[in-house]
Amino acid sequence: MSAVGIVGTQFLEYFRSRIVIYALVVALFGLGCVAGGIAVGVIHDESRAELSAFLDGYLVYVGGASDEAAPQSTAGAVLPQALRGALLPWLLGLTILGAPVILALVFLRGFALGFTLVFLFDQLSFRGLLLAFVGILPQSLFAIPAVFLASGAAVTFSLGAVKLLAGRRHEGGIFSQLATATLLTLIAAGMIACSVWVQGNVSPVLIETFSGYIRA
Repeated sequence: MSAVGIVGTQFLEYFRSRIVIYALVVALFGLGCVAGGIAVGVIHDESRAELSAFLDGYLVYVGGASDEAAPQSTAGAVLPQALRGALLPWLLGLTILGAPVILALVFLRGFALGFTLVFLFDQLSFRGLLLAFVGILPQSLFAIPAVFLASGAAVTFSLGAVKLLAGRRHEGGIFSQLATATLLTLIAAGMIACSVWVQGNVSPVLIETFSGYIRA
């Protein structure tokens, strides 16, 4: 078997043996999406009007943007977003007792996405779904798996460290667990970097292209 095949097999076994943890992360993200969608129906009229005005202003801005102005340089945005999305869960995992905080952050990420999607549909009907498809989906294809990967790795390390400190046998030593969590965090950071690039260079072009349909 080639080196790539061996690494792939090890990664597959890693995720298979920790399926419960990653399933929990995905489930909490999904629950956050549902909660965010429900929250749209209970926000105050004042807040709804402010958000609606902001959305209208954004669509006017995008619709009037020139082709040259659409792509944005995102080099300065990569590091902060990578730190927030990948390094923060890793650091919380190092605290050993940070697993609940990591899971709470996953829920909040889902909440934000669910709120945004439902609000867009509430305000623009199917045009809102089109806006979400061209303005949110492209970068989310990288960002959401990165959240799952980084958060799952951090929670896995945190729980593994707790077991080791409690004297219970656990697969691998603490340094092996840390190395695996760090590697997965770096992969997640790379995915977030891709997400930031897409958000700054692809999504604006798509939104501008379809702005006539969205604002119709």
